[in-house]
Amino acid sequence: MITKLLPPKHEYVIAVRLSKEQIELYEKYLDLNVQKDPLNPNRVISRGATLFSDYQNLMRVWTHPWVLKMHELREEKKVRITVLSCKCLYLRCF
Repeated sequence: MITKLLPPKHEYVIAVRLSKEQIELYEKYLDLNVQKDPLNPNRVISRGATLFSDYQNLMRVWTHPWVLKMHELREEKKVRITVLSCKCLYLRCF
C-alpha cells in the first residue's frame, strides 16, 4: 500500500475573523435569503431544500469576497453563451 510510504498527515485549524465587509455581506445574505416567522421574528422558517446552496454562497463570503465576484462573472458568461446559442438556433430556423 502507498499509504505506508507517505509521511504522517498533520491537520491544523486556523481561526480567522471575518472582515467588516465579509460580515456585512454575510448579514445581507441572511436578511435576503432567510425567511422569518411573521409571528415570531426570532424564529427561522425551515428552508432545507436550499441548505446546500446557502452553504455554498456563504462559503464564498467567508473564503474571500472576490470569490463571489468570480462566481458572478462565470454565471454571466453562462447566460451570454446560452443567449448566443439560442439566437443561433433561432436564426437557423429562417
